Amino acid sequence: MPEQNTSGISFNSQSSSSQGSEIPTPANPSAPSSEGISFGNSAGSLNPQNNLPNPPTQNSSANISFSINAQNSPFNEEFREMMHTMGIHPVQQKDIMDHPEQHLDEIQKIRENIKKKKEKEEKEKKENATDENGGKIVKVKSIGDQIHIDDILDSIVEHKASDLHLAANARVAMRINGSIYFIENIPQLSKEQGERIILSMVPNKTMQETLFRTKELDLSYEHSDGTFFRVNIFYKRGNMATVMRRIASEALPMEKLGMPESVLKALKSKQGLILVTGPTGSGKSTSMQSMLEYINETRVEHIVTIEDPIEFVFSSKKSVFSQREVGNDTLSFANALKGALRQDPDVVMIGEMRDPETISAAMNLSETGHLVFSTLHTSGAPQTVSRVVNAFPPDQHAQVQSRLADSLVAVLSQRLIPKADRSGRIAIYEFMLVNSAIKNIIRTGDVAQMENAILAGQKEGMVLMKKYAERKKNENLILEKDYMGFFMDDMM
Repeated sequence: MPEQNTSGISFNSQSSSSQGSEIPTPANPSAPSSEGISFGNSAGSLNPQNNLPNPPTQNSSANISFSINAQNSPFNEEFREMMHTMGIHPVQQKDIMDHPEQHLDEIQKIRENIKKKKEKEEKEKKENATDENGGKIVKVKSIGDQIHIDDILDSIVEHKASDLHLAANARVAMRINGSIYFIENIPQLSKEQGERIILSMVPNKTMQETLFRTKELDLSYEHSDGTFFRVNIFYKRGNMATVMRRIASEALPMEKLGMPESVLKALKSKQGLILVTGPTGSGKSTSMQSMLEYINETRVEHIVTIEDPIEFVFSSKKSVFSQREVGNDTLSFANALKGALRQDPDVVMIGEMRDPETISAAMNLSETGHLVFSTLHTSGAPQTVSRVVNAFPPDQHAQVQSRLADSLVAVLSQRLIPKADRSGRIAIYEFMLVNSAIKNIIRTGDVAQMENAILAGQKEGMVLMKKYAERKKNENLILEKDYMGFFMDDMM
């Protein structure tokens, strides 16, 4: 039993981390004026302090005890406000305050909700902290004067940040749930510090020479805890800089990512082209990893990936993986794609279709009996089809449209939206499964009709991104204000 005090009722639960919070004594005129009363879990036992029976706990799994002091103070405002927030009827509120010994479970639940509310408010306070210039800030553990990249990456992993922004003669920043935060307790890096930290990630002299010559470099970096980062090193105003994207340590199941169930129909295909599209940082790599892992778990295939750089290392389950990195394992996407035909692949994943040569090679692979995955920085299915066709000269458009109509299996487009409770971000999707109507639209180039075709294909599992977003809003997972900006045409 906790010590008695003069502030109210003190609860103590062995199974609760909220031990020690206080709730004042109920306003009960019949309450004893000078003696403490202790309620326990033992039915029929006597309290040695006053020889009164201890009533049994009702439906309580926690070992809860509390004491009532001599003062007849009302329940505090915080407790009353939480009862109101929880929708407890006023009559029941009065009964809880008048007879707390009969409502141990309810009181425990109210206390837990008060604790969660305080934790949420504290989290929001940290997230909204700003510096003197109005920039968002976050504190990390003390690193010391001799800063190493792994010290900073420890904080990236701890804060579940998606990206690190680091440059010579600049402050260090990280992106958390879509917002940029400056790291408050790491001072601006000097030119020497910044270059030393960045160059420590470049594995050999040849790659360093490439960086100095071309002023840019892509590579992957493995943190000491096994977390992989996609690294782009570049120069800005003469200073070396880098942006590092944290890569998921495991491929998440498609259902956990919220992908439309109809994506599984596309993954059953043995040949064709599946495109994952969206802006930078929209989760395309995560979705691609999830789909390839599904094939890895369900089919016996040879999967060849061509990446720049390798972002996620797959472990062979039912399938065999050959992961190739541009620069280390092959000179270019185009060279690797030509070689892939001689490597007995069933599935080929191309990190990005960057140019007409890569797009043509991808379609060629899909036409010759292979299932091909790739990405584009487009916002939806109509834009994706137009981007592929317009990558070629006008006199080739008819031929490209015909090839794409025959090879395209599906387009999955996505964006990341803040969750309604601001605990993270969630993807919203558009999914187009190519049927005979859509084949005809692609072949004739009438992409303006594509959205109508997707709407008509709802029974086949197709969905427009706005419809998907509205569904998630109705499930109270996202807020309308966070996604409507992506559909400005509908607001005109």
